[in-house]
Amino acid sequence: MLGMLQSYGVEGNAMTARAQGAFMTQTAVGAPTTCAAKIEVFLRDCEIDGLMFIFDDYARGLAVTGREILPLLRKAFP
Repeated sequence: MLGMLQSYGVEGNAMTARAQGAFMTQTAVGAPTTCAAKIEVFLRDCEIDGLMFIFDDYARGLAVTGREILPLLRKAFP
């Protein structure tokens, strides 16, 4: 996280804390349908440039996202 913030030119404790809030504000945890619904709200209601996905098991999380979450989001945004 610190390296990512530094790549955006963020330095110092106060700025780091403020910037982390921008990067780490919302989470989508739960069943694939729950996560898809939360992500849909982010995409509809927020002015965002992208999402960061973090999985405890990267390969499994990526597979579940592709197989179960993305199809729901594609239906929501035809």
